[in-house]
Amino acid sequence: PLGVFSAPSLRKLPIDSSAIADLGPERLTRLDSALKAYRFNLCIEPLTRNMGCDYLNTCQEVIDALRAIDAQNLFTMLDTASSISAGNDPTTEIRDHQADIAHLHLSEPNLASFDRLSADYTSLGQALNDEANTAVWASIEMLRTGDQWQRDCKQAIAVMQGCF
Repeated sequence: PLGVFSAPSLRKLPIDSSAIADLGPERLTRLDSALKAYRFNLCIEPLTRNMGCDYLNTCQEVIDALRAIDAQNLFTMLDTASSISAGNDPTTEIRDHQADIAHLHLSEPNLASFDRLSADYTSLGQALNDEANTAVWASIEMLRTGDQWQRDCKQAIAVMQGCF
């Protein structure tokens, strides 16, 4: 099984930011061990500071933290909307981090519908095909927008189909 840890409110620490460097590896190591015992994998979603997160804000930060403890049951993921909101290109992030990404959220900024695309999902899908050396799970993240929800769902599914 594969789960996703987002939880921006749980990454708001009431401690000095320098303490994260001490607590982070110890907590991640304990979590990785517990997950192994349950035969469960967990993806940590990078969330930007503007979402209220104090740490693990980028794919690279998550990857570095997990490599530092030689994690076996912890992975990272990519959310296209978070990537775009942080000023990054999701396709480039897929190419740069594919070996470490186990899950992908296809989403537009503010969880908008897929009628006006903020990313080149065709290129993103090509990057997945070009770089894929691990299995990547994907999901669609989107808020319901009025009475057009069926149309919005069809558009989102068409975008996902274009990626895979």
